[in-house]
Amino acid sequence: ADGSRAPLVADGAFTDFMPEVDERSIKLKPFSDALNFWGKTPPDVAPTEFVPISYGVWPPDSAMMDHLFELGYRDMEAWLDRHL
Repeated sequence: ADGSRAPLVADGAFTDFMPEVDERSIKLKPFSDALNFWGKTPPDVAPTEFVPISYGVWPPDSAMMDHLFELGYRDMEAWLDRHL
């Protein structure tokens, strides 16, 4: 017991797709949605390419999954470069 706490994380799934825990929360949007239907507030990080919502239910093939991983990594890295 070194006194440290585990980080608090949240996944809104069916309530608020981008929950905000506190003022330091970084809101991530996993799918493309121009109307922001899946979130109560605008995302901090969103895909820079089209990612259909259907991938949340029916995942794509492994090559596309690898591409989406790389896309998410680059999008988050770009946000970090701009904000930190």
